[in-house]
Amino acid sequence: MNTYFYFQIAVTLIFASIGQIFFKYTSMLLNRGYEVLSLSVIGSVFLAFLSLGIASIIWIMLLRNVELSRAYPFQSFSFILVPLLGSIIFNEQLSLPHFIGTIFLLIGIIIIAKYGY
Repeated sequence: MNTYFYFQIAVTLIFASIGQIFFKYTSMLLNRGYEVLSLSVIGSVFLAFLSLGIASIIWIMLLRNVELSRAYPFQSFSFILVPLLGSIIFNEQLSLPHFIGTIFLLIGIIIIAKYGY
């Protein structure tokens, strides 16, 4: 796995995480009383789909050159990145079990990346 592989993984994770943030933002708009067909809600959903679409295109390009079994474990970083962004952007609380689980995820990703193949 080369530097370009890691770049594609990082960009995929960033866009996929941004998509999840827009989904959360959309749900907050709806909770505030915005109509489903309001410009704000439609715009937020559009940005979520756009972000996830870009992530999907980059992911497909990555899979042209890498086995799925090698690339997919890195998607676990989204379980770290999305809650972290939720904490920063939406002031969501992260618990001690979340941090402990994050450490286990990181250890698992490192083991797979370094010794799995």
